Amino acid sequence: MSELPVGQPRPTPETERFFTAAAEGRLELPVCNACDLVIWYPRSFCPDCQTSEVTWTPMSGSGTVYSYTVTRGGVGGRWRAHLPFVVAYVQIGRA
Repeated sequence: MSELPVGQPRPTPETERFFTAAAEGRLELPVCNACDLVIWYPRSFCPDCQTSEVTWTPMSGSGTVYSYTVTRGGVGGRWRAHLPFVVAYVQIGRA
């Protein structure tokens, strides 16, 4: 199978740690120090309580799948070669 038809990520100062960890085979996400929310997508503030006090935390790589869909067709262009694929809503566990 060929590579997915997406460009390389362009890390920002807020997301650089996420992409560095991913390239090393690890999953790290920011966690709010005030309300304990695991923050996705990575950013430097908590979208729940608005504090900027976050700590990058290793995640376990396991989690709970709440919903998913399997795309088997109806996709054209460069994605057709990658059918079927799954899109899932997953709550990631902490390490």
